[in-house]
Amino acid sequence: MSGWTPNRLAELSRRWNQGESSAAIANSLGVSRSAVIGKVFRLRKAGHDLRDNSATIAMGYLFTRARVAVRTEKAEAAAPFRPVGLDPFVVEPEPSSPRARQAAEGRAFLAALEAAMPGTGIPFGDLSRRACANITGGEAPNWLFCGAETTPRSRYCAACRPKMYLPVSERS
Repeated sequence: MSGWTPNRLAELSRRWNQGESSAAIANSLGVSRSAVIGKVFRLRKAGHDLRDNSATIAMGYLFTRARVAVRTEKAEAAAPFRPVGLDPFVVEPEPSSPRARQAAEGRAFLAALEAAMPGTGIPFGDLSRRACANITGGEAPNWLFCGAETTPRSRYCAACRPKMYLPVSERS
């Protein structure tokens, strides 16, 4: 049986309409704050906590975007962009161990994959569920994605998938 008698409901409505907090109402009625909030919601009571706050949400969104932009600028200033991949001017020594040879072969395979991948890329807004989600270029927040058709049960195409699932030690 519910503990909400008509007298308690009237008391809840009166106090809520006066603008009391849900915690104060809960203490006076001897129920939890969640019970008060749930009952107010089920009764569809308008009040101080249920006002239209779309302007507040929009301002919060703008402040969040500004904070992210400042963090991004600080990060870019602290660590300048360094391209990932093989440097054509660096001659790597011949790998001696089998593991080092595998890593070198993996890097060569990745370089071949990157050369074979379409270089145009598509923006995030144009990605579909069946488009490859591998980032191929651009700078945050305007990254470009591969966009080729994905393999079954994967977010990546056949060309990008091997690169995405390499062990960290073998990534270039």
